Amino acid sequence: MRLMVRAENIQTVSAAVQRGADFVAVPMLPTRSRILAEETEYARARGVKLFTELDGAIADNHLTDVLKLAAVSARCGADGLILGDLGVYSAVRKILPDIPVIAGSRLTVSSCGGTQALAELGFCGAFISSGIGGYELERIVNNSPIDVIIADKPEAALVKILPALYDSGRAVLLPRVENTGQEENTALVTEYFSVAIRERRNIRASEIKNLNGKLPLTAIRAALLSGEIRPAEEHSPKPRYRGGEFLPPSVKPEEPKRRPQISVSVTNPELLTHALIKLAPLILYIPVDVILADPQKIAAFAQNGKTRICAAIPAGEYDFTALEQLKPLDIYTLLISDAGHIAPALKAGFKLRADFGIEVRNSQTLQLLRELGFESACISEDTPHHEIAEMFKYLPIEVRYHDDIRKSRYGITWLRTSFDKETERECTGRLKRILTVLGLSSRPLLRAVWNFLLKSE
Repeated sequence: MRLMVRAENIQTVSAAVQRGADFVAVPMLPTRSRILAEETEYARARGVKLFTELDGAIADNHLTDVLKLAAVSARCGADGLILGDLGVYSAVRKILPDIPVIAGSRLTVSSCGGTQALAELGFCGAFISSGIGGYELERIVNNSPIDVIIADKPEAALVKILPALYDSGRAVLLPRVENTGQEENTALVTEYFSVAIRERRNIRASEIKNLNGKLPLTAIRAALLSGEIRPAEEHSPKPRYRGGEFLPPSVKPEEPKRRPQISVSVTNPELLTHALIKLAPLILYIPVDVILADPQKIAAFAQNGKTRICAAIPAGEYDFTALEQLKPLDIYTLLISDAGHIAPALKAGFKLRADFGIEVRNSQTLQLLRELGFESACISEDTPHHEIAEMFKYLPIEVRYHDDIRKSRYGITWLRTSFDKETERECTGRLKRILTVLGLSSRPLLRAVWNFLLKSE
């Protein structure tokens, strides 16, 4: 196991390096361009790798600025980048094809397939989902082809998982530092975990709770002022990266503007009734376990000749051999929310639609998903309508219904509504609003919806 520490300035970078960090992550901001070269040189001279963090969802209008920051990081000698957006990663790869990149906290993986998928895309590391622990975490780390960063774990979880991962060459611990701008806090947390990893020590939750500024810092401050514990080694050359050219993504063939179509998501199997069959939604999302539990009920939807059923796959590890049972039901499309499911789903012969778990905030991500074989992608409902109007040019997009959707309805291909545990009045009211947005005559459809709701009580 190795240790990564977040730092915000040259003082905290120095504290992390001196106290035993193997990696240091610093934020890449326009105001830090001048100091970054000094930080990278200091860390590199002591055998520590420094990564700049550009972790976040980036809209199209900010993409050029982010690419400039990535170029500055490479020019200053950073050992790599931490990126949290697939679209930004795709764009960075075009201008810096060689620079190492870690998938940030917005691209967390939750399965062995996730680490494999990111490795195939060219990432050298990835953050593990904070909800993964115990044996499952150990299995993912030990089978990962790339480094796995373990971050944001509570004290009790760290006590259980660290001893099992001390000898893992792929595990990288990123402990929480209460204030990454304070030199003493950074030094104390770094030293505690570096010693624990080096000596394979059994840690205690009470000790971790007292790390972030709650213990006397006199000894740490004295040690920092007394001189370098980790002196500079023989000078190592600054890394050099090949350059490339960024080109905007190509748009899909121009289509006439049209009103969005309704897609329906059903998570409650009791709502899969004959009334819903008569409603005949064009796209119907059903959890795969619900489909496999009662295939005969699902077969009735395929017989109406209008509804296309998509099986929603849960995030995390999944046995794709079981999906062969879907093909006799004429179900060849999967709703994917985990990057680790892309390769096995395509290998099994299914078409893909991206759910909200695969976050999309810019056209670069849509371009990448299109190249990977996706038919459509979901975007967040808080995406500004002027961005939606541009993004739909690259891949058909889908959003959940919300009250302000009428402003951007012409950029949306699919408008999703869900039936789960809502009351009859809530479902009917939502559908009335959707039909008003779409500009459709509501009476025949609402009659069918009303019957559907009544019969599913």
